[in-house]
Amino acid sequence: VKLLAVPYLRDAAQQGHAIDVGACVGETASPFLEMGWGVDLFEPDPACGTAMAGLAARFPGRARHRTSLVGEITGAAAFFRSEVGLAGRAPSAYGATKDVATLPSTRLDDFARAEGLARVDWLKVDCEGYDFDALLSHDFERLPPRLALVEYTTAHPRQNETAVAATLDAMARHGYGALVFGYEDGGNFKRRVWDYWCVGLTSGDLPRCAAGHSQGNILFFRREDREFLARTALALAELLPGSERAAALGEA
Repeated sequence: VKLLAVPYLRDAAQQGHAIDVGACVGETASPFLEMGWGVDLFEPDPACGTAMAGLAARFPGRARHRTSLVGEITGAAAFFRSEVGLAGRAPSAYGATKDVATLPSTRLDDFARAEGLARVDWLKVDCEGYDFDALLSHDFERLPPRLALVEYTTAHPRQNETAVAATLDAMARHGYGALVFGYEDGGNFKRRVWDYWCVGLTSGDLPRCAAGHSQGNILFFRREDREFLARTALALAELLPGSERAAALGEA
């Protein structure tokens, strides 16, 4: 988010709008609010309520906390509360369930129509296993984001390799390419230690961690957006050691 999305979107959309599904305590939404954007923050976990209230107070009228779930249906769905950041529509692969409640649920396309949204520039989805359901409930034809970020892990039943491939195909039909970031956590996540590192970056194949499964984030961009790809190449080149950086920048 900080390396690729924020620098690009700061220049591309001065008065943008973002949707953050699974906002947690608002860490990834804060840079967009600080840029003057409006953000709809979907976070049903009451444990995050104080953080959400703080953002709403700090950015009045622009940080809008939504307590409904997001998924493939508009109506109601089960919500499994776990550790902060692990709650969602299914039991967490990384933490024990504390309780289960039935909460209102909305599709993103229904939400956008009801709210009369005229634009969505950034869409981020991190909702613990139902991420693809939430992502694909958005109307990409009417409100195509410049960038969309979704978390995945094949440890979740609804995010196996077939589901990942189907999501990539669906987004391709909407005109999006993908950068697939694979992470290794060394078993940390099951200990609720959120330390991890990147082990691969591809355009579709899933990088694998030592445990054999795949996990990470997929950043979707409009395929015709060559400026974003150029900026991404330059930003990634800056991470290389000196001699390699010079060679990579020369090629770019």
